[in-house]
Amino acid sequence: MQRTLALLLPAAACAGYAPAFLWSEKIDVGLGHETQHLHEHGPADLERALAAIQGQPGNSGGALVRGKPQASPEVTLVFLVDGLETELVREHGTSLENVNHLVQTSASSATVPFTSRSDRHATIYEKAIRVPGGTAEEYLEARPEIFTNGATDLLVIDVASASGSPAASLAAQDALVGRVSRAVSRATNGRYAALVTGGGLKEPMGARRRLAAAATGAALRIDRDLLMALLVSLLLIVIFLSGFGCLFSLQTPRKFDEASKAQ
Repeated sequence: MQRTLALLLPAAACAGYAPAFLWSEKIDVGLGHETQHLHEHGPADLERALAAIQGQPGNSGGALVRGKPQASPEVTLVFLVDGLETELVREHGTSLENVNHLVQTSASSATVPFTSRSDRHATIYEKAIRVPGGTAEEYLEARPEIFTNGATDLLVIDVASASGSPAASLAAQDALVGRVSRAVSRATNGRYAALVTGGGLKEPMGARRRLAAAATGAALRIDRDLLMALLVSLLLIVIFLSGFGCLFSLQTPRKFDEASKAQ
């Protein structure tokens, strides 16, 4: 993954995140070509991107989809790869030969190095058909109608980790992704879209650092109501200080002449 993951270098910035790879082999789905999004994204961002790729009306795709998809894919594959984390890919990214090749050669593709997960967030994956990775090829062979029914079918494939070293397990998972993608590509003539991301990764608990923004201080977020309260308080303080100053600047004569002497 020398080109695709060339920017995933600092180990501290990779902790607690999973990468996401999106591509569409023959259809321009608005992702650009080998686009890299280096800011943190969550499950909702990936969902919006998939919804836009599938042609759901009224969905622009958020920050990950840059243009309007030209057409909807026949099949959308979501590979949830067990144990796929950004730190692991940073160290053993060369094991993802198939994913790297698909991202580089597809008509539309994007890489999102820093994605978070939350068990509290319901995802569209829960409503889709889920197939274990070990039986995915047999499942597709037994159901050729999903490639010609004219509707965009969403298929979630759980890719379990393999035995051996992390690099060997990653290579085995990549090989499965490559085989299933090639089978779907042949059946749809390349008219499919795919997402590869980590499965079961929770949101990072520590400070969230991004590679694109090397700031060390924590950002202070002020919402509209708090800002309005601060401005009103500042105005009241100014009024109080002005009135306080005017009150204590009042001066009276040191003595008063009697009316008779004045005449």
